[in-house]
Amino acid sequence: MLTIFTIPHAFTAATELSQRNAIQSWQRLENAQIILCGDDQGVAEAAAEFGCEHYPTLRRTSLGTPRLDDAFDAAERLARHELICYVNADIILLDGFQSVVSKLSDPGFMIAGCRINVQLSAGIPFERENWDVDLWTWAQRQGQYAERSGSDYFIFRRGTLGAIPPFAVGRQYWDNWMMFRARQRGWPLMDGTRLIRAIHQNHDYGHVPKAAGGMWEGPESDDNLRVSGGQLYTLVDATHVLGQSGPEPIVELEYRLRRVRRRLQRLPGWRLARSLYRRIRPT
Repeated sequence: MLTIFTIPHAFTAATELSQRNAIQSWQRLENAQIILCGDDQGVAEAAAEFGCEHYPTLRRTSLGTPRLDDAFDAAERLARHELICYVNADIILLDGFQSVVSKLSDPGFMIAGCRINVQLSAGIPFERENWDVDLWTWAQRQGQYAERSGSDYFIFRRGTLGAIPPFAVGRQYWDNWMMFRARQRGWPLMDGTRLIRAIHQNHDYGHVPKAAGGMWEGPESDDNLRVSGGQLYTLVDATHVLGQSGPEPIVELEYRLRRVRRRLQRLPGWRLARSLYRRIRPT
């Protein structure tokens, strides 16, 4: 029904708990094929332990970070299902969205959404009845939704996305390019936040090489921005929201104005007109 793939970090003291929680939550989704990509420490062992497929060989950036384009190519080749989901390796996904997504009739679409950030310091008791209900109730009470500037998961149809630039995983801007790609191809860009219960387990960013800030900023984020072409779309560019009854067109003024601006940006002379306006506008 759904092929899920990810690129885990090395399974270290800082990452093992969150990644094990995430992978085990995906296993409980209906008919999910799970592919772990990369050859970092512990990835092959985790794939064997949890019965996931393993694609070990990924090209890397000059600083040693796995590249997303290789992982997406592998997922397209290995997927057994029409629907493919990329998700970051620390994101817990809870059951309930698959049947709605499987009924979408659009030949091409992209689903992205916000996560809830939580501080989770223990393994999830998956053996308990209603563990998912209890976890979601706790996350809504203790956590906080992230901003709409990016997404930690993307769902799309197999064979529709095409080639993506050589992005470094876990750095900025590649998710913004993914949302741009959907709109570039004329697809519905669906905000799945209402339907897809995604929980992000907070962590530090000590794994980012040559970090220039407290999070993922640094030369690899700069490279991601460069190869993206500066196409920084966000969930405010979404055309639909995804709910239990399916996709619903977004009519809120903020979203409509954003789409008008995007159309204007594609017109010849947009940059010149904007530059002139900034020079003559009242201060």
